[in-house]
Amino acid sequence: MANDSRQPRNHDARPEGVRHRGNSREYIIERLKREGHAGWVQAIESGRVSAYAVATHLWFTRPPTVAGEDGHRAKRRRFALARVGG
Repeated sequence: MANDSRQPRNHDARPEGVRHRGNSREYIIERLKREGHAGWVQAIESGRVSAYAVATHLWFTRPPTVAGEDGHRAKRRRFALARVGG
């Protein structure tokens, strides 16, 4: 492969108009805005709750399995959601 002229992929480069997807914070906030959850967006942006906690609460993404879940982290997510009103 000495003549391989391919350029390395730039994973941060996103063609215009292509949405984020998956579990990224940007995707979750974009989806919340699209679905009219302005209160959750404000809570995430103010740092009162994480985007991941909201995504699992609204079932945008699956929560971790019991065997793979860190109990302290899950408890923190539940308390943060309760404070925000979820």
